[in-house]
Amino acid sequence: MLGSTAPVIPPASDEPEETPVRMPGALAASAGDGTDQGDPRLATLVDEIRKLARPRNQKLDALLNGSCRAISFEDGVLTLGFYEDKFHKKQVEEAANRRVYEEIAGGILGAPASIRCIIAPRPARALSPLVQHAVQNHGATIVSEE
Repeated sequence: MLGSTAPVIPPASDEPEETPVRMPGALAASAGDGTDQGDPRLATLVDEIRKLARPRNQKLDALLNGSCRAISFEDGVLTLGFYEDKFHKKQVEEAANRRVYEEIAGGILGAPASIRCIIAPRPARALSPLVQHAVQNHGATIVSEE
């Protein structure tokens, strides 16, 4: 409500947050919820793979365009999280396409890489300044991300 003095955002807990455990030499992407920054190299990895795949075949570039994100690279396995179990994920999993992506990813990462495809939630979008203002100053409630 307008004029309300009630806090919109709950106060921080006095208990320390648990820090996620990472394996040495492993790369992990952000969880997408703002709680974990992840490895910055993974944030742009899919875009780098797309850029190098395009000269080989435009279809290989298009399959990764907005359909997935790099989740982790650990023990030589690059995990790609697809937002839906549909066409793009299945096409990337095809042997011929997978070999090309693995070759490109290995070159970028500097180590042989095999690709594993999983279903992952789409990362939350950042709030616009207008929405942030409405929540913080006017008690607005976010009811949908759409």
